[in-house]
Amino acid sequence: MAAKRKTLDPQVRLDYLQRARLFGERAAVFRDWLAPVLDDLFSSKWAHLRWAVRRLRIDPRPLKLSGKLGLPPAVLFCHPDILKECPQYADYYRLLGLIPQKGIQRLSLSTMATPKARLAFAQLVNEAISGFIKYHLDRGFQRSDLQSLLFLQLGAQLEGTVRNLIGRRGDILLKQIIIGWLLDSGVALEVSPQSAGACLSRGAKLSDFAELRSICDKAGINFTIAFGTEPDAKVVRRVNGQEEVVAWIEVKRGTDPAGAQERYGAAKKSLEKAANHPDRPRKILLMAIYTDAVLRMIKHDRLVDEHYQLLQMAKPSRERQRFLRSLKLRLGF
Repeated sequence: MAAKRKTLDPQVRLDYLQRARLFGERAAVFRDWLAPVLDDLFSSKWAHLRWAVRRLRIDPRPLKLSGKLGLPPAVLFCHPDILKECPQYADYYRLLGLIPQKGIQRLSLSTMATPKARLAFAQLVNEAISGFIKYHLDRGFQRSDLQSLLFLQLGAQLEGTVRNLIGRRGDILLKQIIIGWLLDSGVALEVSPQSAGACLSRGAKLSDFAELRSICDKAGINFTIAFGTEPDAKVVRRVNGQEEVVAWIEVKRGTDPAGAQERYGAAKKSLEKAANHPDRPRKILLMAIYTDAVLRMIKHDRLVDEHYQLLQMAKPSRERQRFLRSLKLRLGF
């Protein structure tokens, strides 16, 4: 008997295609942006700058090597005066140092408005660049090598963007399922913000759900479902004017098995909050993939009351019906 041929889940296939499209589009834009930046940094425009290695936190060895290779210091290292004249170059140096934008924001270095901020930014990226650039300079280094390195760094950072996009698709899928079910059940709905009202139409696009923050019954007296982070969805039921959180839903849309435990760990932090909530809401987990290790963790932690396979819920299925029956019970329909 021939072995059953494995097929790629349509949602996983969509992830791969979206990743390829995003990388292609961003790489093309980045190439066009990078060329004039490199032209400027390779020019003699910045030859007058003094590179005080201690103050700027530059390793002297790669600085010396870059000079022997005919590379202007401004190509590899950041100077506050460059940021003062061209603050947009901060993205170039941040990328070369492989420092994510969120990291810059957390350190309050995203603005180049003051000399202190420009110096702090330059010191951070120079330390990062000094830590690895010497390994490249030892083997010789040209403009083409620099471009290759920058595209490699871009790819690493875009992977995080892809993960966020995939995660948002999981949130949108949950909204689609819940709203579709409520409308099919004849429940009149209100949405917040009002600009997200298009998501109530039968021909709603994915983008129509992106800004949706909450839904409630038209009268606003029976229930509210709020969408956000930690949890991804919080279901509140109202009985005799009293509110009760009846369900706490976490969504993890990623399909890479290697990251399943990490995704569960992120969901677990939110579920622990639910476990300590005075209303003791039902803790529901929706994941695109459950590895054996994740299932063992769920059993051991005893934090999850119900878990569902998210990809199976992308179309009408028993898994979707199981989830909706539970939601119906929580809402008292």
